[in-house]
Amino acid sequence: MNEIKQVEKMLAVGTPIVIVETQDHPHTRVELITAMKLKGESNGGERPLIGWNAAASLFALNERGKEALKAMSPASIKAAAQGVHVALTVTLDFPDGTIFIVDNLHWWWTQPAVMQAVQNVREPFKSSKRALIALTTGGSIPLDLQQDVSFVRIPLPDETVLASKIKEVSESVTGKPVADDEAVEIGRELRGSSPFKAEQLAFQSVTKSGIDRTRLRGNASKTINDTVGLSVESAKVTFEDVGGLFGMRKFLDKFFAGPRRPVVVVRIEEIEKALSGYDTDSSGVSGDILGALLTAMEDYGWTGIFAYGVSGCGKSLIAKAAAGTYGCRGIRFDINACKGSLVGQSGEQVRQALDVMFALGGARVFFIASMNKIASLPPELRRRFAAGTWYFDVPSKKGRENIWEIEAKHFDVEWDGYDSDGLTGSDIRDIVSRSWELGCTTTEAANYHVPLCRSAPDAIESARADADGRYLDADKGGTYSRSVSRGEGDKRSVEL
Repeated sequence: MNEIKQVEKMLAVGTPIVIVETQDHPHTRVELITAMKLKGESNGGERPLIGWNAAASLFALNERGKEALKAMSPASIKAAAQGVHVALTVTLDFPDGTIFIVDNLHWWWTQPAVMQAVQNVREPFKSSKRALIALTTGGSIPLDLQQDVSFVRIPLPDETVLASKIKEVSESVTGKPVADDEAVEIGRELRGSSPFKAEQLAFQSVTKSGIDRTRLRGNASKTINDTVGLSVESAKVTFEDVGGLFGMRKFLDKFFAGPRRPVVVVRIEEIEKALSGYDTDSSGVSGDILGALLTAMEDYGWTGIFAYGVSGCGKSLIAKAAAGTYGCRGIRFDINACKGSLVGQSGEQVRQALDVMFALGGARVFFIASMNKIASLPPELRRRFAAGTWYFDVPSKKGRENIWEIEAKHFDVEWDGYDSDGLTGSDIRDIVSRSWELGCTTTEAANYHVPLCRSAPDAIESARADADGRYLDADKGGTYSRSVSRGEGDKRSVEL
């Protein structure tokens, strides 16, 4: 792991305090211990390694660590069990060169006594080549400590690392070796899992003949669903299920065939509501969430599109269909589900969800965020969604015909040719569904449905006026113009 080497380099130059963010503390601790054992000191010996956590208090991590603890007074060892702030004070009696590894420092690091204890060890540790390595899972480093510590983040492993778990588990059950390229391919299914979780999922999916890929994929999806705010798209939808939206589909065809071809499509519903009040929220929750999203998109080079416009015109459907059409993993990101009641919890949960996305797709994550209103979104977020803001109007006549045929086939009813300007895709689906439920023609079923263009005409016209000349046209391609006919004269309609 390059990050472990980064920690090694910090210790080599005498860095006294290192915060290591990781999703698998025991695995990271083993990696650190192994690295320290191989590295040793300049005289060829190992450095004393001592650990601490809330359940076990002080414990030795190598022979030199055992010797160091034996040399300490029983009173000091007993006192360390009172809390991490006392344990840190006790470390001032550790031998020179000792590395002290603490689990879950973020549980206590906002407490004044803990912050003070961390600051107290900085100079003595620096002068004696001792070091504190604090393992954390997330959370923001307190402002009072930010200038005292160095930070290393260990991301969830990629398929190369996970392949070793696949080989290990499969060979232990079957007794047969697994080819490296096959192990890497299977490892891709486990992206988003910690090393320990990947190992468990592999064991749950292995048979006497090898890894059951279908079972593994299902188990891996459950793991993603366990991440707050994330869920795997379950519906198998492709562009065959999408009517109209020719301009949007043509653009996505080109984008997904290009050098930045995504492997993960993330759908965000009504993003403007999820981030509402980001600039006025006194709790700072929305601002923290926005900051985490902006930082991740910038750091990882992620991009996406804004799908703006009329309700029921395919904004959500296009995201699901893009994932299905291009063979990507489809993920729904529910930002509101990440909002917690504790201070800092919301931002931490969003960052964890973003970490899983990165583990799943690396730099090749593509966002499709839908909204009914766009004015409240900050300009810096609009810049991150560099693939454009696309306006989804009611479908053209050609688009409606396409949708009638798709929905009639889906419900196994006969479309008798009924149609009307202004119908949305949802309107058409509801009419066809009513035809199936009542056993009547689509013309008769239309009598039992009030389309959106009649129930909310002002909202539609307001959105059209806002989009005119400013955004891209999801149906026809090019810049949206409200003056272009939505009826018979679809001269600008894009052919796929």
